[in-house]
Amino acid sequence: MKEKYFPLAENFVFEEKGQIAGFISLVGEHVCALFVAPDMQGRGIGRAFLKYAKALKGRLSLKVYRENESALHFYEKCGFVAAGEEVDEYTGCAQILMEWK
Repeated sequence: MKEKYFPLAENFVFEEKGQIAGFISLVGEHVCALFVAPDMQGRGIGRAFLKYAKALKGRLSLKVYRENESALHFYEKCGFVAAGEEVDEYTGCAQILMEWK
């Protein structure tokens, strides 16, 4: 992922007390990565990243592994809806395409 997306992406980082607590990477309107450190989760950082990205882009899409139920639930709570399903060519795992408009 690092070699494929990061050079093309707009990357935004959340830092607290000199430590990176999370980041979001966008390529166009697509969320390529959203990560919040486990000890920082539940504090609104992920939601704040998505709010910022929504304001910046106007619409968003992302892919999430179908088995990652906590992430699916999080994105649904943030207003994303399932728009399709596919198999990740690298992992062979099912992914849900989600959109926010």
